[in-house]
Amino acid sequence: MWLNKDFINNVCTHYEELKGEPLIFVKGLHIFRQHRKLLFYAVCKELLREDFDFERLDTEAPFGSIIGVDNSYLDIVFRHSKLFRLHAAFHDAFGYCKYDCDRGPGYSYIFKLPINSCLFGHVTGLSYWSFIALFDRKTFHRLDV
Repeated sequence: MWLNKDFINNVCTHYEELKGEPLIFVKGLHIFRQHRKLLFYAVCKELLREDFDFERLDTEAPFGSIIGVDNSYLDIVFRHSKLFRLHAAFHDAFGYCKYDCDRGPGYSYIFKLPINSCLFGHVTGLSYWSFIALFDRKTFHRLDV
C-alpha cells in the first residue's frame, strides 16, 4: 500500500510549506482550486523528491487536481465534495509521476497492481478517502482542500 501514515504526513508537510510560498503557478485560480493544485504539487514533490520542478509540472500537467479528464465539467459538479477533491489531487499526481517520470504506482495508488487501471484507481481511491473521512478525521481535516 503506497499511502501509509509516513507518506501522508510528508505530503501534509510539503502542503503546509507550499501554502506559505508565493507561487506564480496558482495565481489566477479560484482560492479552492489553488489549495487543490498545491496538494497536487505536494504529492508530486513527495514522489519525485529531488527531481521536483514546478515549471515542468505546471507545463506538463496543467489540469492536475481538476476532477474529471483535463478541464472537465465534472469539476463543477463534484467540487463540493472533499472526498472527490482529495482523490483528484492524489490520483492526478500519482498518474503524472508514473507516466511522465516513471515513479510511483500510477493511478491505482492504493494497491500496487500489475495493470495500472484508471477506473480501478477511482474505485479504490474514493474508497480509501471515504475510510479516512470516517476513521481518521485528524488526517482528513489536515488536508484542507
